[in-house]
Amino acid sequence: NGPHGLSAYVSYGYTDAKITKDEVLPVGDHLQNTPRNAGRIWVVWAPPAGALKGWRFGGGGYAADTRPGTLPNSYSLPGYQTLDAMVARDFGRWSVQLNLKNLTDRRYYSSSGVYQEGVFPGEPFTAQLSLRAVY
Repeated sequence: NGPHGLSAYVSYGYTDAKITKDEVLPVGDHLQNTPRNAGRIWVVWAPPAGALKGWRFGGGGYAADTRPGTLPNSYSLPGYQTLDAMVARDFGRWSVQLNLKNLTDRRYYSSSGVYQEGVFPGEPFTAQLSLRAVY
């Protein structure tokens, strides 16, 4: 943890994945389901002292831009952003955590089928409760 129990995680990827040589697929087409730009930011606060010691609170988001839905590139899936949050409580070697995914219940398309069997919707608002033990 950083100062005052605060931690931040940031990732970004630029991917220029395209066909450079092929007998069937068009040269220059970008790979299916691969956004050029994608990134995530996540911040967690774990108070080091006081009444909230043992608790963790976090939130963040993910974003991806448009990406080809097929090879050859006949259509694109739109870009999207999601927001997530979490709260956790540690009890010695045990912890309980509640994750809230896609807080805004945004409708988006996570991917398309490799064999062109369809376009798959992303996860709607989801709550996930977990119990963990560290040995």
